[in-house]
Amino acid sequence: LGKFNMVPSIDFDQTDEITIPTFGRDEPVKVPSVNINPDYNPFEEERIRPSSTHRSAPVSSSWESLYEGFESSHDNQWTDDEPETMILPSKQNGEEEDEQQMIPSDASSVKNETGTLYFQIKYKYIITSVKSGIMIIDQRRAHERILFEDFLKNIRAGVSVSQQSLFPEEISFNEEDAILLRDIHDDLRIFGFELQEKDERTFAVTGQPSFIKNINASRLIDAILEAFKSGEVDPENEIKEQLATIMAQNACMRPGEILTQAEMAELINKLFLCSAPNFTPGGKTVFSILDNEELEKRFR
Repeated sequence: LGKFNMVPSIDFDQTDEITIPTFGRDEPVKVPSVNINPDYNPFEEERIRPSSTHRSAPVSSSWESLYEGFESSHDNQWTDDEPETMILPSKQNGEEEDEQQMIPSDASSVKNETGTLYFQIKYKYIITSVKSGIMIIDQRRAHERILFEDFLKNIRAGVSVSQQSLFPEEISFNEEDAILLRDIHDDLRIFGFELQEKDERTFAVTGQPSFIKNINASRLIDAILEAFKSGEVDPENEIKEQLATIMAQNACMRPGEILTQAEMAELINKLFLCSAPNFTPGGKTVFSILDNEELEKRFR
């Protein structure tokens, strides 16, 4: 029996176990009984007696005096230090208020730090006040100007700021584009691109410009090759400046990108640090000012 475990093992630790008594062979079996209170009514209201550890204190007769001055202190709790939420009505009076455009409450905190409040219209334009009136900035063109001058600055300093890719993207080209890419490989390296040739038509992008966020390397390289093939880039002129223009046009932010107050402030500050903030490298207007005199004329 012990060899084949036909009997349970002996357990000496039975301190916390429940012992179930067994019936003897000659013991009579009794019917279990239940004791109930026939006078108990569950629908009868009954006062619950408080425990000895918790007793309700008698209510003071002068309890109303405890709330004197509460309303006045509650009304005065708002101060100028708390952020405000500004509402710009988007429709005429009398229409529903939930159709109004709301400016985030964090706008006031940025205003206190920088002294200027910025508004984004259609996620394309940035509006802010200046001494001469209202300035309207095209955020995409502003970013294009900033990137263009950053590229030129790195070229003139002879610095290649490249960020290595953990998972290099492999791009396949046709035979014509592959030959052209080999010819301009050294120029692309100055801008931060590191390319490794896998075969005759396939290249791996092992490094990208570090100061461009969310860059699409494949789309950007295709745009550069297309500019060479279409004659947009003139090899007789300064090729690096032309490449900087193409890269800035294709690497800048797209219309519809939502910017925070801090991001708009940083964009405008960098724009006016540029040598020519008024125009893009292609000659398009970056910002326009609606002067105070024009504003006065519109409301006469």
